[in-house]
Amino acid sequence: MRILSCHISGFGRFSDRHFDFAENFFALLEENGWGKTTLTVYIKAMFFGMEYNPRKKELLEREHYRPWDGGRYGGSLTFAAEGKNYRIERTFGRRDKEDTFALYNADTNLPCDDYTANIGEELFLVDRDAFEKSIFVPQGAPAAEKSDSISAKMGDLAAAQDDINNFDEAVSRLEEAKAVYTRKGTVNAGKLVLIKKEIAACKEAAEKLPALAEGLEKQRAMLEEKRVRLHALEKEKDALLAQITEQSKREQELGAYLEKRNTFEKLKETRIELDRFFQGTEPTVEEIDVYD
Repeated sequence: MRILSCHISGFGRFSDRHFDFAENFFALLEENGWGKTTLTVYIKAMFFGMEYNPRKKELLEREHYRPWDGGRYGGSLTFAAEGKNYRIERTFGRRDKEDTFALYNADTNLPCDDYTANIGEELFLVDRDAFEKSIFVPQGAPAAEKSDSISAKMGDLAAAQDDINNFDEAVSRLEEAKAVYTRKGTVNAGKLVLIKKEIAACKEAAEKLPALAEGLEKQRAMLEEKRVRLHALEKEKDALLAQITEQSKREQELGAYLEKRNTFEKLKETRIELDRFFQGTEPTVEEIDVYD
């Protein structure tokens, strides 16, 4: 891989500047304050983008190198890799979501998808931190510090970037995942807080179980007693219904008897009147016809 040229639209003190790099070795000898570090930071930004972390209080490179005149922030960089020439074009906003990235075939000027916005990691097989500590050495920061990405690269473990090279990102994800469980608050409590509340509620319910079980047994005994009582009442009810039926039958028979008795009494009175009329003798049929 070799850097061929770059064009800076706006980056730090540079505005609309173009640089061509020699094929073998390129040396840039200028006085302090000319912008040598700015140029190297620009090259790093073309490959890795600009860092954005709103939690950091110190001034980030994103703000430090924002164009002084407020013009277009970014530019392009042309490089050769794997027998092809490519051109990266990037612009930077105040946040990483406002950044743009495009990759072109430098020979045809057509869009290319051989690399993504993470082109730095895809080309060098190291992350931004390892790049800064090895390939890119800015003035005043030649500290011999290692990173997880460098350790992985030296140990021929570059393929395990998700597990090793991105250690900081993994730790950040773990911290975020941990916060989901340990977050305290009344509005949006963490899962562990909610689970502890559930455990406390379960323990409280478990402590009440013996008393509830005893009460349940008493209720069951009372229910069984009432079932026995109900069964006895059902039998008593059946017996009363039988008595009522018998009594009703007797009342019906008594009613028929009284009716017949009344009829008998009336007939008896009629007989007495007839006996008195006929003076104790029974008239013949001829006499009855005469009387009629």
